[in-house]
Amino acid sequence: MDRRPGERAHVWDLYRHGSPPGAGYDPGQFWQGADDRAFQVLRLTPWRIQVLRRQDLVSGIPARLWRGQLQGD
Repeated sequence: MDRRPGERAHVWDLYRHGSPPGAGYDPGQFWQGADDRAFQVLRLTPWRIQVLRRQDLVSGIPARLWRGQLQGD
């Protein structure tokens, strides 16, 4: 978990203002603020991302795949 206050505030603002319509929410509905002890930020480091659009699936086009370097590579 990321306990840096600046990072928590940044994530809070992303949810409030940076999400596309229908994808985000106001975290104030659940927590008092970015400094609320119950509001936690989990940092994830992706190693693989797969994107498959519906039209590609129907057409038989394979998914786009990105792989990052694993630690130690």
